[in-house]
Amino acid sequence: MKIFLTTLLFTLSAQAFNVTPYKTPLAFLATRYRAFHTCNCLYVMKMNQDYCTNYSKVEPQIFTINIDAANKSVSSGIMGMDFKPSVAKFVSDRVGCTIQ
Repeated sequence: MKIFLTTLLFTLSAQAFNVTPYKTPLAFLATRYRAFHTCNCLYVMKMNQDYCTNYSKVEPQIFTINIDAANKSVSSGIMGMDFKPSVAKFVSDRVGCTIQ
């Protein structure tokens, strides 16, 4: 119930304050940020998973993170919402991770 209320509050506040100059909703930007920075932390900086998930936390903490070590990719979404997750994939040491 607490997660549902937090998600609802975040969604309503994001819609209420959608008067920013950004054309992309802030929740979408936050999922991209989390996926991209977690991917770079894991595969470029070569830090451990616990460090990287804490490194890329976004408040409020309603964002999910899924790490696919086999494909060297990270996806981030929003709990309880039908929202296409953002995916960052490791390309190379020189390039780092890119948003798919």
